[in-house]
Amino acid sequence: ASRTGAPIFAVRLARWLRSVGCEPSFILLDDGSLLPQLWQEFDCLPLFALTPSNRRAAIEEHLAACDLLYMNSIASLAVLRSLPNLSCGTLLHVHESVAYARGWTSELERLAKERPALITVDRESVFFLEKHLGVTAHVVPPAIEAAPALRTPPARPRVVGCGTMSYRKGADLFCHVAKRLLSRFDVEILWIGGPGEIDMEALLKDLGLKGRVTLTGEVHDARSILCDSSLLLLTSREDPFPLVALEAASCAVPVICFDTMREGVGTWVSTGAGIVIPALDVDGMAEAAFSLLQSCERHSLGEKAYAIAQQYTIDAIGPRIAEVINERAGRDLVCDMKSSAQQT
Repeated sequence: ASRTGAPIFAVRLARWLRSVGCEPSFILLDDGSLLPQLWQEFDCLPLFALTPSNRRAAIEEHLAACDLLYMNSIASLAVLRSLPNLSCGTLLHVHESVAYARGWTSELERLAKERPALITVDRESVFFLEKHLGVTAHVVPPAIEAAPALRTPPARPRVVGCGTMSYRKGADLFCHVAKRLLSRFDVEILWIGGPGEIDMEALLKDLGLKGRVTLTGEVHDARSILCDSSLLLLTSREDPFPLVALEAASCAVPVICFDTMREGVGTWVSTGAGIVIPALDVDGMAEAAFSLLQSCERHSLGEKAYAIAQQYTIDAIGPRIAEVINERAGRDLVCDMKSSAQQT
C-alpha cells in the first residue's frame, strides 16, 4: 500500500472497474500510506498484519469469492509463498523491468502452471516473460486520471525529479545534474519521494547544495507540484514506464529522460514531448535542461506532452485491460466494458 507507481495504478484501475460493473477487493502484501484510502473504499485483506501461519487460510477464504486474482506487479508473486494452489484464474501485470524480473524466475515458473494472463508495460521484458510463463504478453501502458485544464507556465523555472531515493531511480544522478544546473542558472529544484538507499540529504551537502535543493518527501498529490513546474528530469537507471512521466505530461511539463527508457517513456518523449539523453549522461541532461529553461521551445514540448497524455487516461487504458480480464476469465467479468470504450 505504498504511494508508488504500481499501487497508485491499482487504486485507479479498481475505481474504474467498479464504475463499469466489477467489484474489486485487495490482498495487501505490505503496509503503506495508501492503506487508509484503500481500507475506506474497498474490501481489503491486510496480509502483512497476519502471522505467517495464518496467511494461507486467510488468502484461500478471500479468493473463494473471487473470479480472478489480478497480481499487480511482479513483486505480488510473493503471495505464492503463502498459497500452494490457486482456486481461481490469474492475471500477472508486470510494471518492472526485465532486469528486476530475472530475480523472480522460480516464482514465474511456478505461476506458469496456472496459465495466467500476462500484461507488461515494458516491451523489452516480453521475450523473457513469455519464455518463463508460456503465454502471450499484452503490452499495455499505465494510466492516469483525466488531464487537468492546460495551465499557464510558472513564472519562475522549477525542475522536478520524483521517486524513491534509490539507485534504480537515479536519486544520486539527480543530485549531480542539480549541481551542474545551479552552477549556471537560478532555478528551483525539487525531489518528490520517500527514503531509499541513497541518502540524498547527505549527498547534496557533500556537493555544496544544502538548502538549494528541496526534498519534499512523499506527497499526497505529486500532480499539484508538477502543474507548477517547468521540467521533469527522469534520472532512472532502469524504469520501464514510470507513472510520474505521464502525470507530468498531463500538466504540460516536458520530460527529459535517459535512453535506458527508450522502449517505455522514451517512445513518446522522443516524438516531441521532451528530450531523450544517452544513458547516464549527467552533463548531457544538465545541458538539455539548461537550454530548455531558456527557450520558448519548452512550451511547445509541453503542449505536445499534454496532447499525448490524453491517450493514457484510465478511461482509455481501462478497456484494454478489461479485455484481458474477460479473456482470461472466459466470460464478461467487466460487463460494461464495450459501452465504456465507445464513450472513451
